[in-house]
Amino acid sequence: MSQKTIQRHQVRGAVKRKAEESVHERPLKMACTEVQCYDSLEFNDAKMLRQSIYRARKKVMPNLPRSLTETCEILQGHQSSILFNINSASSIIMFATPETVRFLCSTKHVYADGTFYTCPRYFYQLYTFFALNNGMYVPCVFFLLPDKTKQTYEQMLRMLLESFESSTSSLSIETIHIDQEAAMAEAVRNTSNFVIKFCHFHIRQSWLRKIQTLGLITDYKNEESDIGNWLKLFFGLPALSHEEVDDVFAFCLMVTQPESEKCEAFADYIFNNYISTSAPFQPPAWTNQEVEGRTTNACEAFHKNFKQSFISSKPNIFLFMQNLAHEISKATLKMKTPVATKRKADRDIEKNRLELINMYKEGYLTTERFLKKFSYKMLPVLDLH
Repeated sequence: MSQKTIQRHQVRGAVKRKAEESVHERPLKMACTEVQCYDSLEFNDAKMLRQSIYRARKKVMPNLPRSLTETCEILQGHQSSILFNINSASSIIMFATPETVRFLCSTKHVYADGTFYTCPRYFYQLYTFFALNNGMYVPCVFFLLPDKTKQTYEQMLRMLLESFESSTSSLSIETIHIDQEAAMAEAVRNTSNFVIKFCHFHIRQSWLRKIQTLGLITDYKNEESDIGNWLKLFFGLPALSHEEVDDVFAFCLMVTQPESEKCEAFADYIFNNYISTSAPFQPPAWTNQEVEGRTTNACEAFHKNFKQSFISSKPNIFLFMQNLAHEISKATLKMKTPVATKRKADRDIEKNRLELINMYKEGYLTTERFLKKFSYKMLPVLDLH
């Protein structure tokens, strides 16, 4: 037997063991790492080992479902500490533990966000509910959804509320923070009395996209442009109380509007979508004078990091549940953690925001001065992508 054949047998045994222990690592990457340890083996050997890894994993993993209905049926009989509820009729699966449900139920502010990039086959998105606890966003309840319709969101929320009713905690939730998804907002209104707050980051992004669409981005970037300076004032509006928005828009922004059809179009866009009585996004939902928790960015960051746990955008349901169980375990530890230490930069930003808001409330700043300071000082970097 040649030295090369012996080494092939040795590396095959090694990768089979690792394939069963590390089910999330890419097969080809694992094979290449092992092959590099042997001088006589080549890349073609690594490609052949990849098939051995797939076969080894298939022996230790359950048979995969072949449809959405079959997925729900298989999980109905699957034993898992995180499998909380399954609605087969709606094809919605809820993952949580009694402890995380109680914790979410007992918090005042809930943050919700969905992702389409880390979702098992046959499902459309993963939707997660977070609790803000001592400065940390704790992922508590997860849902796999078949689509993003209002009806599906309503059923998801009903399942969530039913889980609260069965818990031992009294419902303390007052506000739910979401992005600008109209279907989710309508579902919240139809199923609960929660106050809706839209993410300030997504609000700014929507306004910036409109500025780009209207061809005003060059003026917006130009610090010497009257049009650009006028546009920037709008980004201070979310820091006002919702009662002030209409008057500030009419008596501060409109009276200083530059003579431009594009500026008029932008003002119409803001009024029709965010201020008028028939606007889809009413001022109470997008104004927020709190200095903490104004965006769902931390929720999106969680989903981005969770995505790194998989080698495919459509992981199989059992690997997905293994990773999710790990995240819920970490969440349980966060629930017991005392106040998190914030970075000095974050503390300074919050301090500056609070000082500006208080100075405005106490009359030390005019409305225009407040809008200018808040939009320039507190929101210096606006993502234009």
